[in-house]
Amino acid sequence: MASARDWVVVLFGLFIRRNSGWVSIAQLIELLEPLGADAASTRTAVSRLKRDGLIEACGRDGIAGYLLTADGEGFFADGDQRVLERSESDGRWVLASFSVPESKRAIRYKIRARLIELGFGQLSSGLLIAPAGLSSEAERTLRRNGLEQWVALWNAEFGALGDIGDVISNSWDIDDLRERYKSFISEAGAALNRGVTSESVAYQSYLHLVNEWRELAYLDPGLMSAVMGADWPQPQARELFDEVVIELGAAAEQFFRSVSGESRTHIPPQTTGVSA
Repeated sequence: MASARDWVVVLFGLFIRRNSGWVSIAQLIELLEPLGADAASTRTAVSRLKRDGLIEACGRDGIAGYLLTADGEGFFADGDQRVLERSESDGRWVLASFSVPESKRAIRYKIRARLIELGFGQLSSGLLIAPAGLSSEAERTLRRNGLEQWVALWNAEFGALGDIGDVISNSWDIDDLRERYKSFISEAGAALNRGVTSESVAYQSYLHLVNEWRELAYLDPGLMSAVMGADWPQPQARELFDEVVIELGAAAEQFFRSVSGESRTHIPPQTTGVSA
């Protein structure tokens, strides 16, 4: 189930950052209410994003509100590429290796957590793997979190021994991914069949599906369809996601503007997205 933090991230990624870039805490509370988040949860989510350095307090005319920081802009720029412009692996890989003393166990945990959040699969306790296209994003993320001194990133190709399918199935939870793609296909298909019954309902459906797709885009870093098999559901899910953007996006943004007071017209988010 999505958290209040998820909803704030999606709102900044889809709407706030490409309109005025500013939102008041009162507007965020109102925008999250239809999604099931109460005021306390919204305030907690905002505090955590501020603590993480992604947003900063910025009052306007005596009204408390928030803007993205420079790190926040970088965070969402990475999300653009991952969620909306993601590409499939071309057979090249990036390996992340690290060795952290036991006395700095928290750093070891943080490195592993950040890389897995990006979609890396775990080969062993100190060695993770991902499609090579994630290399630059991994470097930026590690630097943003002050972890670069502990990690080495390696470009690699699969050699003559072993089976890449086995490596993938042992490093990622393929069965869970398959089921999540199937669930997304079912939910997106149902939403498209309903169409736009109201701006409020479109807003709720749209943000829910964008968040689901965002999670999938980080769980599956672009694993090779040729290895996954002809029945791999990702391509069908991607087509449905694109339809959702077209069919529900404008009505969802109209609801956002009705709360936020923004006046810009809808721009389908081909060049702006959401991050992990």
